[in-house]
Amino acid sequence: NTWSVMLAEEFKYAVKRPEYKDIVEAVYTESESDTNKMINNIEDLIAQKCDAIIVTPTSQTALNPVLRKAREAGIKVVLNATRADDPEAYDALVYYDNYIISKQRMEWMARRLNYKGKIIDVVGIAGYACTEDSIKGHREVADKYKDIEIIGTIDGMWSYAKTKNEMANALTAYPQIDGVLNINGAGSVGAIEAFEDAGRPLVPITGEDNNGFLKKWVWIREQQEAGNEFYYKFDSNAHAMPVYLSVTSLEVALKLLQGIPLEFEKDYRFPKAILEQGVGLILADELDKYVKPDLPDGINTLTTLSDEELKEIFKQ
Repeated sequence: NTWSVMLAEEFKYAVKRPEYKDIVEAVYTESESDTNKMINNIEDLIAQKCDAIIVTPTSQTALNPVLRKAREAGIKVVLNATRADDPEAYDALVYYDNYIISKQRMEWMARRLNYKGKIIDVVGIAGYACTEDSIKGHREVADKYKDIEIIGTIDGMWSYAKTKNEMANALTAYPQIDGVLNINGAGSVGAIEAFEDAGRPLVPITGEDNNGFLKKWVWIREQQEAGNEFYYKFDSNAHAMPVYLSVTSLEVALKLLQGIPLEFEKDYRFPKAILEQGVGLILADELDKYVKPDLPDGINTLTTLSDEELKEIFKQ
């Protein structure tokens, strides 16, 4: 998914910048969401005697032994964007709180539906902490309201094509869908197109700061202003999970290697955590501040990368 692409590209561009290029030698591995492959990659990095490993765990539990092994070898371990559940498996967690933002997203949806309606929840890749956090937050809020019901959960895997296909199936299975919870922008476009293809008038569908989704939202707003009733009920918010978490992780790793004390969040439910909150939820009145009409659909707009760098990345 493009969020992961940008997470990696933020790091790759950062280490070329003057403040890093002479002190950082970066080694990259790709695990393709395969936990066993990620374990093997980490084993290889341990064998290479890396000074620090920055990793986005595919599992909250399965990586703990190999991450402990890395720390025992004197390697600093920084978890980037998602977490492991063993505090002894890492030195620092650079995190975005999907649980808190998912509760805000669900509260918005409940208000938008006047606290009555049937909702489809589109989830990400199973096993990732951000997926589990979002599911938990959505359900905790939904359970507060007797007339709000999450009637189905579909596996969107943070994918446009997968979400579109699964949403098409959901539209066949459920005659009433009043709202769609989704945390991936490209997937949100897929969900919108599934409604359009099925001839079902749009409902509120949430997303993220994915530029393709934001552009689609602008286009839908134009349809609403033109009086197109098919799009009348559509509304959205876009959460912005910062793709520059990887650059924060780089800074944290360097501080660990230099013995610089880190300021972890106090009273946070996960130990050794450093939070990046982004901008929370982007609502309709803020849309024009974030959409980039002249840039590719795949970018996330809350980024440290320049427009020129973004064009180069997505030209590739």
